[in-house]
Amino acid sequence: MELTKLLLTTMVYIVLIIISYLSIRKTDNIMRQYGKIETKKGISCYNLVKEYINKKKYVGIRIKGKKGFLVDNYNPISKQVVLNLTTNNMKNISVLGIGAFICGSMNRYYKGLMGYVEYFLRTAGQLSALISFIYIILATIKLKLGAPINGVLIRALVFLFIVIIAEVIIYFISIRTCEMGIETISDLNYFSQDEINKIKECTKEVGRYHAATIGFAVITLFTIKL
Repeated sequence: MELTKLLLTTMVYIVLIIISYLSIRKTDNIMRQYGKIETKKGISCYNLVKEYINKKKYVGIRIKGKKGFLVDNYNPISKQVVLNLTTNNMKNISVLGIGAFICGSMNRYYKGLMGYVEYFLRTAGQLSALISFIYIILATIKLKLGAPINGVLIRALVFLFIVIIAEVIIYFISIRTCEMGIETISDLNYFSQDEINKIKECTKEVGRYHAATIGFAVITLFTIKL
């Protein structure tokens, strides 16, 4: 009976990982597709973000380069924008979708507390996923030793539930971030309406990615870099 409970808990964890992975693969495919389309005016992701910061007169924000797939983000605590070193100087629809999402994130953080709620919720989700995994390993060890595992499995499921709730909430927050990002790039008057529509689709995929990896960041190791 206890073995069955352990297997069911493990299956829940694996199913969540598979769903997240499939979501990430979908994002990867769409970003690659739009990565082949250059914009007419040829502004880079870096310059888009930089111009937005200057236009809004945000003080103390630093831009840092980092290698990795969709590592791009804005940290409101350190006031630091992280952009992919490989793609931040590119001028295609895909990377500008990332830039638009970053601009939307900065806008949201400066307009109220919701950005900070997302930041701490994301951290809580990541820690919960790790703790849940540790509890599943602990339950496996205890089962082999003949010790009761019900309490450990309940804790594992509680933390998994926190991960699910965090992913859902951040997904809906990301939708608003996407909208703010598109409003931002529209105000800069660099793009045609057709380009804005394509950038909007990429921005939504970035939001999906951020939600999908909240508890399972290790999955990004299996994605192909842009």
